[in-house]
Amino acid sequence: MKTSHLILFLSLWIIPSCLPAQSLPQLDARRVFLPNGWGITQVGKSLPLGDLPLNQAVSPDGNYLAVTNNGQSVQSIQLIHTAKKRISDTKEVPVAWYGLAWSDDSQTLYASAGNDNYILKFRVSHGKLEESDRIMLGEPWPEKISIAGIALDDRCKLLYAVTKENNSLYVIDLAGKKILHQFPLGGEGYACVLSPDKKRSTLPAGVATRWCSSIPSICSFRARSR
Repeated sequence: MKTSHLILFLSLWIIPSCLPAQSLPQLDARRVFLPNGWGITQVGKSLPLGDLPLNQAVSPDGNYLAVTNNGQSVQSIQLIHTAKKRISDTKEVPVAWYGLAWSDDSQTLYASAGNDNYILKFRVSHGKLEESDRIMLGEPWPEKISIAGIALDDRCKLLYAVTKENNSLYVIDLAGKKILHQFPLGGEGYACVLSPDKKRSTLPAGVATRWCSSIPSICSFRARSR
């Protein structure tokens, strides 16, 4: 028993002594201050993003992370190589807002264009983004639509989008780029996800998050292939 206690003590003493020590100047050099005055120090490696990154989405194959930057200055979609931990491409766009969705084969990325009322379609090849199409839901602002969260059912070629101006869930046929259905949410739609069983023969359920008087709620809709 005494031997086991001694081994445990030595192990606990050796492990901290092997960790690299950081001086106070090193910590201060990496400290970031928040608007409230609190300071945080990053752990690991960081990459510079754009203005107001609102959302991120990992490709199904795990090779890339897409980020949408939606601030007051230059708006953009960024592609990050997850293994190499570097920014692979940055594509400036006129408008972007929150929504990101990958195709099952990780070769296509969809991104919401907010108040411009369309969804951008990018072809992803060799770590580069190339805009290949735009899916229009209406005329740009002042027509009140404002696309936010999106979700993709690649097998049925359906795209789901929620909006924060006309408070709706759209079901879009990707083949014909047509709006199949529009459902009222009763509040601003921000996030949209599909249930994990979307690849089964049973009909999947689309779920949209809405905000009503600052109180979040969940709306569930039955998705149809056509």
